[in-house]
Amino acid sequence: MPHKDKKSYNVYHIFNIRLKNKNVRKKLKVFLEKNKIFTDIHYPFAPHEHAVYKKFFFKTKYPISEKIHNSTLSLPISYFHSKDDIKKVCQKINFFFKKIY
Repeated sequence: MPHKDKKSYNVYHIFNIRLKNKNVRKKLKVFLEKNKIFTDIHYPFAPHEHAVYKKFFFKTKYPISEKIHNSTLSLPISYFHSKDDIKKVCQKINFFFKKIY
């Protein structure tokens, strides 16, 4: 869970989780969509993989960055999601890992 400072307010526009790899991410994404829970992959490429930045990175590899960008999935989050909505997402993810994956 992200750190929550009592002196500030966060809009939580992205709630990212990390999965084992791209394959698990894809399977979970499909499973959640079949259950009417829509997710997104907000940052599918590491910065050094974008064409506009390639000239700055000189073909250097960043395996940790690549692993992170290949394994994250953004769950639905906004001010209008209820506790029941959040509970449903959690239950479906738990079901996926216990029964399906």
